[in-house]
Amino acid sequence: WLNIALFVPAAVGWTLLTCRPAVVFSVCAGVVLTIESLHATVLSGAGDPADVIANLLGAAIGAGAAVAFRRRAI
Repeated sequence: WLNIALFVPAAVGWTLLTCRPAVVFSVCAGVVLTIESLHATVLSGAGDPADVIANLLGAAIGAGAAVAFRRRAI
C-alpha cells in the first residue's frame, strides 16, 4: 500500500500542473524503473516486481484522479 500511496500525490500534482497525464505517467514509470533497477543491482537483488506494479498503479491512479478532477472542475 505504501508504494501505491507514494506515487499518487506526485502524479496528481504533476498532472494538474502540466495537463499531460500520459507524459506524467511515463516520467513516473521511468523513475520507478530506475529506482527498482538500482535496488536490484546496487542492493544485491532487493528489487521486487510487485513494487514496480504497485508504484505504477499509484502513478496511474494519481494521473487518473487529476484528469477526473480537472474535467469535473471545468
